[in-house]
Amino acid sequence: MLALASLVFAVVPMLLYLWIIWMMDRYDREPIGLVAANFAWGAFGAIFFAIILSLFTSAMLGTGDFLDAVLVAPLVEEPAKAVFLLFTVRSRHFDNMTDGLVYGMAIGLGFGMTENFMYFLGATSTGEWVLLVVVRTLFSAVMHALATGIVGAFFGLTKFQVRGWRVPLGMLGLGIAMLVHFFWNFTVSVN
Repeated sequence: MLALASLVFAVVPMLLYLWIIWMMDRYDREPIGLVAANFAWGAFGAIFFAIILSLFTSAMLGTGDFLDAVLVAPLVEEPAKAVFLLFTVRSRHFDNMTDGLVYGMAIGLGFGMTENFMYFLGATSTGEWVLLVVVRTLFSAVMHALATGIVGAFFGLTKFQVRGWRVPLGMLGLGIAMLVHFFWNFTVSVN
């Protein structure tokens, strides 16, 4: 029963957030199939690569739980989520900063959905489960959406700019996303 409740509380809020973000792009909505593909990358592809890279990085650096959360997670998860944007940006539908925000946030919400589900399943009591559902649904998953949305917005900003600015501005967006992730993980890890 807890597994089913965890699945519902992981999936439904993220799909609701995704629908709200998609609807907010009122003038030039992105194709729902492309938005769904980005969401699926976050939910499955980015999670898979982030887990593998996190385990490898943690083993190489010999970090503990605190450094894994504060340092390794942002450094590994943000590029794992953002890499799909390199393919999406080539779409003729990806033509401005708002599009990048929508696609990036879709990836972040997919990632947050799967991560939430894994955390919900790991709860050891009903009280812990409820707390995880509230905090992760209202804050952690939204942080993932915001961070990857920032990268997408920078990609959208640079799509029609001079080629020499694409890589530096893309890296700046990724760096800002990592900082957002770092500060979030740091604040929830030090209490």
